[in-house]
This record gives sequence, structure tokens and C-alpha cells, in this order.
Amino acid sequence: MPNHLIAYAYILLIGGVCYSLGQAGARKIRIESIGGFGLVQIGKQYGTAWLLLTSALFLSFNYYIFLLASIFVVFMVLRRIPREAHAGLYVVLLLSVPALSKDLPGIFGLNRLFDMSWPIMLGFIFLFRGNSGKICALRDPMDWVVLLLFLWVGVLSMRGTTFTDGLRDAFLFLNSILIPYFLGKNMSSRSIHVKYMFFGLVFIITILAGIAIFGSLRHWQIYDPLKQVLELNVSGITNYKSRSGILRSGATMGAIQFAAISGMALIVYLHLTEGLKKSIAQKIVFILIALAMIVTFSRAPWLVCVAMVGWYMVMKHKGRGIVYVIIGGVLFAAVLAVTGVLGSVIDGFLLKDSGNVDYRKRLLDVGVGEIMKYPLAGNPYFRQVPEMQVLRQGEGIIDIVNTYLQIGLEFGIFPVVLFGTMIFLWPMSLYRMARRSGSDDRLDVARTYMVLMVGLGLSIFTVSSFSPGSGLLTTLMFFVGVGHGIKKN
Repeated sequence: MPNHLIAYAYILLIGGVCYSLGQAGARKIRIESIGGFGLVQIGKQYGTAWLLLTSALFLSFNYYIFLLASIFVVFMVLRRIPREAHAGLYVVLLLSVPALSKDLPGIFGLNRLFDMSWPIMLGFIFLFRGNSGKICALRDPMDWVVLLLFLWVGVLSMRGTTFTDGLRDAFLFLNSILIPYFLGKNMSSRSIHVKYMFFGLVFIITILAGIAIFGSLRHWQIYDPLKQVLELNVSGITNYKSRSGILRSGATMGAIQFAAISGMALIVYLHLTEGLKKSIAQKIVFILIALAMIVTFSRAPWLVCVAMVGWYMVMKHKGRGIVYVIIGGVLFAAVLAVTGVLGSVIDGFLLKDSGNVDYRKRLLDVGVGEIMKYPLAGNPYFRQVPEMQVLRQGEGIIDIVNTYLQIGLEFGIFPVVLFGTMIFLWPMSLYRMARRSGSDDRLDVARTYMVLMVGLGLSIFTVSSFSPGSGLLTTLMFFVGVGHGIKKN
């Protein structure tokens, strides 16, 4: 049997088990029913979407056939669930499969069109599903911030390359910045939309957590066989790096990106199960996601997750929150000890393997110096300057593992400020707005959203994610747009 079909069988088996656990944990979660659909019924539709999309991916045997099949899958599921759950469905679909980057062949004299990816394809599908004429209406200050960010990086992408290559990058940034933001805004006009987005995030991360743990134990990046089947122009769909003898698995994304999103999914799950007597299934789901984050061996997301859980619990429960965090930490340490990874996790927190830490420190020192030489518009040739050559690694590359440096080096300080405004100041302003509203429900949603965004914003300080077609950038921009559901509540 072909290797990718073996992988498909394992994914269905593991995903099915995790789906059952997630659905069992969802039965007691209180989210308002919509259109006759309760949370479990919505979960069934999300599960159908994941199953059909994954099946289309592994059984198409061709990249373009998969893209065509994905259109039918998305439209079929969209018709079956209420609009209030569409934001959650988008997150489920976005994270269900890898980015799948592939060069589209050219037409009319062009040697190639652009790098298609799954996040871009999904944006196309949702954009043209209907009512697309009103989707990009500029009505709020944040709309203009996002538009200005896109225009800045889009125009500057024209430098240092041919005009057609510049247009390709600008087009990809359009689909990675502007389109997902307005899709998120369009699908979120009330806090219930944000709640179902939270549920969609936890739903898909629960499934991916089981797959990631399996991949780590088997030392197998389980989605990588698709590279040959779909003839993708990438070295690997995710990555193939180990730490402490364990594969750093990220399922459908890179290890650091998966760790960052999984850590924030834990906080979202705390919010969804708040005030409930936790069932066995809910406890297992929480531990499953936490273990999946641990086996990525990504220390920055670990630290950020611990800090964000503490921040969330203190804001929610005041002094009692600190006690909850301590008790939870002790219990989780016991689970790690039983699974045999406690020593490796402690070494990671203590930064005993300092090679990556030292590299990031040098990158920050050298990168900030380079940004200050070209603060207004950055330098498209920053990798060629002599000062940056000290950062060249054994693979012969200069890895800009810092999203903010990545933006500043190529495009200048101004887009860094715009991006930081969207990731940090925007959710904080929504939280302050919710506090003044007097609505406890709206405040709970805004608090969780703020912790989610700030946590992701801190995590990307140690990974490059601002690339056209990037799955993580698309996810972040969609989350920024979803915040309007809190503002408009």
C-alpha cells in the first residue's frame, strides 16, 4: 500500500478517537444553540468538514483535483450549518490540512502565475461564496490599519525584484493579510460568533494533538508523504527535527507554530469549560492538547503558555487563580513524569541547550542594528549585508526566527507598529470596551480573546511567520477580524 494511504488510515483512526473525545467533552459546554443546532451538532458538522477535506487531500492523487474537491466540500458544509458557526468552520478548515504550497504554471506568456497554498485557496472559496461585494467595506479604524499594512508591504514588495515577481508577492500578501481579516470581520458581528470560533479552534487542535503525538512517538511526519503525491515545491510539508530523541511534530504546521496555537487553545478550553464540573473527557482533552504542545519541544511557546494561563486565571479568579495555577502545575508535572518527558521539559525551561537561545540573541542584536540603518522602508537585500553573515547557520541560511524582525528588516519600523497594534493594542482595547459594557458574558469573551492574541503575539517573537501564503499569518489576521464580534456585540 502506498505510504500516503497508510498515513491516511492512521490519521482517520487517531482523528476519529480524538473527535469522539472532543464531542464527549463538548456535551456540557454551554454555548447558545443556533438555528436548532446545539454545540454537539455543530461539532458533527465540523467533524464532517475535517473528514471530507482530509479524504479529498489523500485520495485526490493530484494537487488540482484536491483544490476542485475542496470547493465542493466547503460549500456543502457551509450550507449545512448556521452562519453563527461559520467563523469556527473557517478555523477548522484552515488548520485541517498543511499549507500545501505549489507554483501554478503560467499562461499568456508568463512562465508562472504564483505560489498557490491552501490558506489562499480557502480564502478564495469563502470570498466568493456570496455577499462578496460588501466584504471589504471600510467602516472601522482597524480596517484602515490593516489596509495600510497591506499597502505598505505590497508596494515595497516591488523592490529588488522584477515587476511581475513584485506583483505576485503583493497578490499573496493581499490574500494573507487583507482577505482573511475581512473574512473574519464579515463572519463575526456578535460575541456568539467568537464563541463558536473558540470552539472550532479547540475542536481541530484536539484532533491534531492526537496526530502530533502519534507522529512524535513513531518519529514520522505523517503528512510528508503528500509532498511526492501532490508534487509540491517544498523540502518538507512540516519539518523533520528532533530534540532529546523525540521528533518535534506539528501535524499540519511547523512545530513552533503548532505549539503556539495549541497553548492558546488550552486557554480557550479553560474559558469554554469555565464553571463546569470537569468530565473525564474534558480532562483528557486538556491533557492531550498540553502533551501535544510539550512534544513540539518549543520552549518559547511553553513559557508563553504558562504566563498566559497564569494571567488568565488571575484576571478571572483573582487570588484564587494563583492557587489554581500552582495546583494545576503540580498535577501536570505528575503527568509528565509518568509519560517520561518531565526531565526533557525541565531542561527546556532551564534553557540548558543554549544554542538556539544564543542564536536568537545575536539575531536580535544584529537585526535591530540593521533596522535602524533603514528605519523607513527596510532593506530588501538585508540578508546580503556583511553584518548579517555572522548569522549564517550550518545549513547555509540566515534564519530570521522573529516575526517582528522579519517585518522590520524588509519593510521598516512602521509596519511593525501597525502589526503590533493589531495583535496587542486591538484586543486590549476590546477588553477595556467590554469592561465598560457591564456585560459579564461579553467580558469573559473579550478576556479570552485578549489572552489568545497576546499569547500568539509573544510566541511569534521566536518564529518567522510574516510570509505571503503563510498559514500562521492567515490565522492571525483572521483572528484580528473576528475581534469585531466583541466590538459590535
